[in-house]
Amino acid sequence: MDKGNESGWGEVIVHLVVSIGWALMLVLRPTDPGLVVLVAAGVLAAMIVRVILHESGHALVAWALGMEVFGVTLGKGRIWRTWRLGSCLVECKVFPFCGLASLGLPDARRGRFKLFLSTLAGPLVDFCWAGACFFLLMGTSSQFGEFFFTALLIEAVVDFYYSLRTGDFTMDGESYQPDFRQLLAIPKLTNEDLEFFVAWSQFQSAFAKATERGASGGGRFWEHFVESCPLESAIKVYRRGAEVSAESGEADGIDAFCTYLLLRGDEEFFAEGEEWSRKLMELVPDSWTLKGTRGSFLVLAGQIKEGIAMLAEVVEHSESANDRAISATLLAWASAGRGNVNEAGFWMAKAREWGGGKLPVPWIEDRLVTGKVNNQAG
Repeated sequence: MDKGNESGWGEVIVHLVVSIGWALMLVLRPTDPGLVVLVAAGVLAAMIVRVILHESGHALVAWALGMEVFGVTLGKGRIWRTWRLGSCLVECKVFPFCGLASLGLPDARRGRFKLFLSTLAGPLVDFCWAGACFFLLMGTSSQFGEFFFTALLIEAVVDFYYSLRTGDFTMDGESYQPDFRQLLAIPKLTNEDLEFFVAWSQFQSAFAKATERGASGGGRFWEHFVESCPLESAIKVYRRGAEVSAESGEADGIDAFCTYLLLRGDEEFFAEGEEWSRKLMELVPDSWTLKGTRGSFLVLAGQIKEGIAMLAEVVEHSESANDRAISATLLAWASAGRGNVNEAGFWMAKAREWGGGKLPVPWIEDRLVTGKVNNQAG
């Protein structure tokens, strides 16, 4: 689950302009340009510190409760610096006026309690920070203090308004609920919701480990991910992603699910993969990569002739070596299943040539080498 006060660009601008602009109009009106610059800089600095403390509050309380902290993002726009604190990836971006903490539950035990406290921690830290600012600035000039606290108060009101609105906040194209709406929603979570969140957490943990061990998205990454993510959790998360993609008319979530099923190699899911690959072709009929996915599942689901024809097209026309390697692997599988050993050997050699010396679908390579291939008609 993601906690924070993350906003879209329009909301970030509104926070800054409304807070500083209204404070200038109501308090200074403005009289001293030097003081205006000084206090405006002070308010911006206070906002940045608030974001850092807010996200740290989420992360530290979650860690203390035994939850997983996958990452903390500070800011919006281009990434400026990244570093790791244990398994937590910290990203600092160039406009640090909003943030996000990505948290996970290793199990559902006391899940609602842990989620509620870790969510509440961010707003509580904001309150403590406001109190600290008050006591630190008690001895400053009345005009500076009046401006400063007026700006922070208006910013807090604007932030609270966006936290209660009906739409979600956005970050890198993803939508997230703000803290206050999450606090209201957590007590209503069902056991099924908690089970899915635990599955998502295991998924994210395996994804992070696989990213550390192999290049993200590459063959090594998939090998590590398939090994480390529990099957049930991966299926739940990928299936939900495929369903969301289908509803929105996009292919990414479906393709990710199909890729996982293909690389996992569990026969009980081949029929489902074939159904989802058909949906891929409806959404993006001209993609050679997705045609390779479709052809692969046609072969695995027993529709050998149709699958071989589509995979042969991918091998002939795709410019991607990975597409050709996967297609050649499935062509080798189909040939071996039909008893054509020479043809299977030819496609295995091609798959290794295009796949950097090994077949990109490890379970197929293992079975081809050991001769454990199902007889296939057609």
